[in-house]
Amino acid sequence: MALEEAKIRRQPAEKELSRQVVLVVGGGSGIGREVALLAAERGAHVVIADRDIAGAKKVADESKAIAGKEAANAVAVDISQRDAIRQALRELIALYGGLDILINTAALFPSSPDGQISDRHGA
Repeated sequence: MALEEAKIRRQPAEKELSRQVVLVVGGGSGIGREVALLAAERGAHVVIADRDIAGAKKVADESKAIAGKEAANAVAVDISQRDAIRQALRELIALYGGLDILINTAALFPSSPDGQISDRHGA
């Protein structure tokens, strides 16, 4: 067996979500937090997006403790604002180059008399 093959065999096996970038919207608390931590345990690079940036940063720190210091980041997002969504995606792409999995645990339930939802009907 070649020396390089022996070295590769001693490496730990990749995890289920290794090499995957996961965005968890609403990841700063509750179900979103649990999803983010589970993704980190399964080897993903996790971006925690939340309106509560302090909560998102806390979950990012918890995720880093599980998966490593470069495995998690936090971004601010208010899902009722398209520009905020665009900015969060720009930050994610700048950090990791792309997105593989999007998980939304945030909820927004706007309504209007005619059933059409525009940006003016945000939360």
